[in-house]
Amino acid sequence: MEAYRNVLAWAQRNERHLGALVFVLGFVIDIFTFGELGLSWVSLIFLLYLAIAVVTILTTHYYYSRNLAHETVAEKSLRVLSPLAAQFFIGSLLSGTLIFYTRSATFFVSWPFLLLLVIIFFGNEYYRKYKERIIFQTIQFFVALYAYTLFAYPFYTHTLTSTTFLFSTAISVTLMFVFLVTLFLVGKQRFLRSFRRIVISCLALTLALVASYYSGVLPPLPLSLKDVGVYHFVTHTDTQYVIEKEQSIEWYVFWKVQTIHLRPGDSLYGYSAVFAPGAFTTNLMHTWEKYDGVQKKWVQKSKVAFTLSGGRDDGYRGYSYITAPEPGLWRLSVLSESEQVLGRVQFQVETVVTEPVLESVSK
Repeated sequence: MEAYRNVLAWAQRNERHLGALVFVLGFVIDIFTFGELGLSWVSLIFLLYLAIAVVTILTTHYYYSRNLAHETVAEKSLRVLSPLAAQFFIGSLLSGTLIFYTRSATFFVSWPFLLLLVIIFFGNEYYRKYKERIIFQTIQFFVALYAYTLFAYPFYTHTLTSTTFLFSTAISVTLMFVFLVTLFLVGKQRFLRSFRRIVISCLALTLALVASYYSGVLPPLPLSLKDVGVYHFVTHTDTQYVIEKEQSIEWYVFWKVQTIHLRPGDSLYGYSAVFAPGAFTTNLMHTWEKYDGVQKKWVQKSKVAFTLSGGRDDGYRGYSYITAPEPGLWRLSVLSESEQVLGRVQFQVETVVTEPVLESVSK
């Protein structure tokens, strides 16, 4: 028993270093967990993390709301270990969210949302010394809860519309309200000292995420883009899509604007593959836009909608085309039904007399 007390005392003295360790451990576990498991298991793990985070946050709040003159070994254990456990599971939630949202987001469109996740993610490390303060911990929990609901509700209802997003938001806010009431009941004085800042922060985050959704910044989970490109020709056989592209085109060089050489009157084809869970059905859109150098804005030239059916590991494939595009800077965007951007590719169209050398690739 004395040895155990010494371990607890050592853990309390070295909380800062242990906090960093469990934080990194949670991140590493998430890398392997969310990279290997299917979406159903990922959803269940997120739910388990949330449940444990609730218990550990409430336990931490309970013991730091009471100044006990004499603690039993069990009470001492909970006081020392519950903040570390809370940090581990909240860190796991945030890192898992960051990993999963990054897989689904188009960086050049969704970077503000991803930046928010990164700030909160590393804030968990920076604010370790405030473990006795409930504000930052509660805000982190709300972000994780909101992010999970935005993924889970469409995943289980197989819908992805504005109404789906609003229901997800309502569920998140309702659950957070219940959590705050529970915090109040567990430790009134400590909670009331932080109540105003917690509510203002959660309200600001809710408004920011709603604004991100309607501005197209928020990734349309649980959809994720597997492939997108613009080619000279696309045809669909029984099981494959055959594309014809210029041999010099390298779409993986994302920092370059590729040039596509077309003869007058030629069509241009856009191909995409979007992953969705099984039994998930929604609409996708391809929008073709040309940059107007005079007006300094993108002008839509064509929009093509088609229905996505989920379940294929490599993504649901589809294509569209535009006839005789004018020379200049273009972009093809892959949008969800609510016009959130799944992917986008820019390219330069140049007119030539002779057709360039093409190669065929199956997808």
